[in-house]
Amino acid sequence: MDPTQTPNNGRKKRKAPRFVVAGAVVAAMFASGLAVGSTMATWSSSAQFDGGIVVAGDLDVKAVAASWWDVSPDRNDAWDTVPGTDGSQLGHVISNIGTWRLAAGDKVAYAMQADVYAEGDNLVAELLVVRCPTTVPATISITYEVYLAGELIVPETAAPPFATQCATQPPRNEYHAIATLAAPTAGQADGLSDAELVTPVIQMSGSPERATVVLYINTSGSTPTNTIVPVGPVVIATEQLRTPGVGNFVRFP
Repeated sequence: MDPTQTPNNGRKKRKAPRFVVAGAVVAAMFASGLAVGSTMATWSSSAQFDGGIVVAGDLDVKAVAASWWDVSPDRNDAWDTVPGTDGSQLGHVISNIGTWRLAAGDKVAYAMQADVYAEGDNLVAELLVVRCPTTVPATISITYEVYLAGELIVPETAAPPFATQCATQPPRNEYHAIATLAAPTAGQADGLSDAELVTPVIQMSGSPERATVVLYINTSGSTPTNTIVPVGPVVIATEQLRTPGVGNFVRFP
């Protein structure tokens, strides 16, 4: 035996495989992102919703046509229905009001047709009218009716006062409400209709829907000759209502 070598007394020399194993574990921990001293991540998930587009409704009124009619009840030629009405007051058309002449006892109708556009689940609107000029002869009375899709919704009644400011656009307080309408319920399945009996709100069946306002000029037997009866201009308008107690809007105590 080489005297320079130290005997091992028959024992095997220890090696360091445990250090190799430990090194492999640490490397695996770093590779998995779980370094010593780090926090273990919890599970998570997410879900996506497509959303949608919310579209505003519409409220508009557009003039369609206007015509003059002789609806004097004692006329034998009163056999035609005034456009937009239910035919309860028949008459014959006046083709040229500028050349036609009024006589005592006559009843003349001015039928104005307009399409009302209303779209909105909670939309309630007033149908308004303003008329100029400011006076008519004392022997003349003006009445009106309102129809919606040919159905009478406002029976013949005294017309609202004339506007006092006709030189320019009349202010809002000169307009008079003649009917209250609720937008159609088609496509608005949720919620209740705003047409109900507590407040007279009239349900529209479609949009647009034809509204007809008929102004009647009623003469008496004392109407003098050469009488001039100014009628227009007449403006029909719409305006949204959001008033408590109208339709299904809550009446606050």
